[in-house]
Amino acid sequence: MYAAGGSSVKSITVQQLRERQGVPLIDVREPDEFAAGHIPNAINLPLSQMRDRYAELPTNREIWTCCGVGASEHISRPDS
Repeated sequence: MYAAGGSSVKSITVQQLRERQGVPLIDVREPDEFAAGHIPNAINLPLSQMRDRYAELPTNREIWTCCGVGASEHISRPDS
């Protein structure tokens, strides 16, 4: 798993994921992939809809993104 914070993307452990407090986890996979299995409490905001729904994301705090491979997370970063 990778977490984007500031200008870097870093990997995190499952334990760090479990311990996150108030950090939204956005799953950028398509709805069918999300429905097949996802991290509990993750929010599905598919990369294909990101341009239209970007305003739904908080701008005043860190957010984490996840996907099945890692490439979609990088593409979803605003500075990519």
